[in-house]
Amino acid sequence: MSLSLTSTTKVHYNRGLLEPIGEELTLTELQVVGAIPPELTGRYFRNGIDPVPEMDPGHAFLCPGMIHGIRLRDGRAEWYRNRYVRTPAFGHKAKLAFDADGNQLHEYAANNTDVKVHAGRILSLSEQTPPYEMSPDLDTVGPWTFGGKLRGNFIAHPKLDPHTGDLHSFGYDMVRPLIDYYVIDAAGELTTDVRFEIEAPTFLHDMALTENYVLVFQTPATYDVRLLDRNPYPIVWNDEHPCRIGLLPRHGSAADIIWLPISPCWIVHTANAYEDAAGHIVVEATRVDAADWDRGWAGLGGLVAHQHTIGPSTELVLEACLYRWTIDPVTYTVREEFVDDRVVEFPAINQHHNTARFRYTYIVGYAGHGRTATSLVKYDHSTGAAQTRDFPPGQVPGEPEFVPAPGAGNEDDGWILSLVTGLDGQPSELAILDAADFTGPAAARIMLPHRVPYGFHGSWIPDSALGIS
Repeated sequence: MSLSLTSTTKVHYNRGLLEPIGEELTLTELQVVGAIPPELTGRYFRNGIDPVPEMDPGHAFLCPGMIHGIRLRDGRAEWYRNRYVRTPAFGHKAKLAFDADGNQLHEYAANNTDVKVHAGRILSLSEQTPPYEMSPDLDTVGPWTFGGKLRGNFIAHPKLDPHTGDLHSFGYDMVRPLIDYYVIDAAGELTTDVRFEIEAPTFLHDMALTENYVLVFQTPATYDVRLLDRNPYPIVWNDEHPCRIGLLPRHGSAADIIWLPISPCWIVHTANAYEDAAGHIVVEATRVDAADWDRGWAGLGGLVAHQHTIGPSTELVLEACLYRWTIDPVTYTVREEFVDDRVVEFPAINQHHNTARFRYTYIVGYAGHGRTATSLVKYDHSTGAAQTRDFPPGQVPGEPEFVPAPGAGNEDDGWILSLVTGLDGQPSELAILDAADFTGPAAARIMLPHRVPYGFHGSWIPDSALGIS
């Protein structure tokens, strides 16, 4: 391998905001400031890492997953629970392992990134394992492979089509340059499996979905298992590999994919994608370049190639900006532009507008690019305005989750849920905000008597999604 690589001994995932809690708790009758909207009947679950010091795997992505949950019903916060996602690797130092034929041995890996509900099942998601089903009380049920039809891995961020109830996803191989496109119907049956090849095994964390297309992102963030003896999670930014977006017709074959080059970046998290009146495909997502990749990846424990760019970082996430790609599928051209150049991550929308034109994006804003406060930001794409809700020093909001109000007439009729982590031992809280009155008083703050480590992704899971009346 021609890259000049360096590892880092200054890892950040086991201290500061990400410092683990290290124990499983059950708390009842939580303190509430304000009034919980009675329409919120269900569970808020959020996934993330909780490294065990004596079994530190050396990279954040291999740390045990822990889901933090808060149960809301009848205007009350009934309980808080946090439970580890118990894959077979739990209680051991997790790793990436492969057999002699290059097949990944999933039982050695951790699951720690996202949590979704589909077909009445609560799923913990992470690229290095199949989905893991969790009970409504956060006990680990076990892997869910759609009746054994899943070929291997399953990305952390599948996309739900709100019109059909189908879940669209990719799986990929860490050794061979292969990607599988899956469709799982509303009943949980895997109905589509299309395999295709790419240039190199790529770190495919998210995807995009429109009315007629599935979009796959191939970037310079690639796997090279030859690096396993130097770093336990062998992803590195390699400038020799192309950066491009692939357009796969929803009902097409591997031969139908159209590849379009874009400027080098890693596409982290998709807010949404849709087809406009002219037939152009518009994708909005967070994007990092090589320098910002290196700063963030080093903090997670990874190998980096551009050593001279290592410098100050938020030490929380890869420093991303909100970005837009507009694709013409007829002329095969792509227009690129920043939505905003501030440091942001974890975009969210009203999921009823998945695959369709949308007005609002909600996102976390971090210190950097001239800003010093952490915040939640609401972008209005119709007016170009951005509302910023700053948080007090020592309070860092997590990923916003939009929950639509019953019978909502406007796109922002509903609530934003964000699990707020405290610095320096301060306790945490679940903030419930009126999305239409974004900078106004919080509807409710559910106060926890302890700090919850900063994490990755979560979901609001209404009782109706679990068949609970």
